[in-house]
Amino acid sequence: MGLADTAVQESKERVRAAIRNSGVEFPMRRIALSLAPADVRKSGPAYDLPIAVGILTSTGQVPEIDKQSLLLGELPLDGKLRSTQGILPMVALGKKQGFTRAFVPTIKAKEASLVHGIKVIPIDSLTEMVEYLRGEKNIEAMNGERNRIYGVSFIGGAGTRSFRCPRTRAREESSRGSGSWCTQPTDGRTSG
Repeated sequence: MGLADTAVQESKERVRAAIRNSGVEFPMRRIALSLAPADVRKSGPAYDLPIAVGILTSTGQVPEIDKQSLLLGELPLDGKLRSTQGILPMVALGKKQGFTRAFVPTIKAKEASLVHGIKVIPIDSLTEMVEYLRGEKNIEAMNGERNRIYGVSFIGGAGTRSFRCPRTRAREESSRGSGSWCTQPTDGRTSG
């Protein structure tokens, strides 16, 4: 329920197989899943992990996870967690909405940890997630990597004025009336 695209609708079979292949039981009863709010479109396989954990929680196989935890990741049939596109913006939005932890595929954990102020917990598989939730395995959380990668600071966030070339910045300021710009013509004409 709730405007799910094809990938989300197909997650039913992926999640069922992933649960069975992860050493836990898939319930042999009908399951109704609500992806609220119903008027917001859901797309992509990033819902697989939260759906699987929700099923396991509802059947008492794992303890309930706190409401400040964000779960993201695609589950293929073998239960290993796959990366999904858009992890960084999803974690950033989750942080903005009050989430304090994010469970993400290990391959995307470093990227997700660029979001300062949210603990990122790298997960390899549904089995590892189950062990973590049951307290059988400890996984060290990654805290924001102080927003530095490849020597470039992302503190201001993507799209900040400091990432634009000086000429583009000057044009933007000039269009807002907060300054003017001109170039030095080489042929004696003026420009601006």
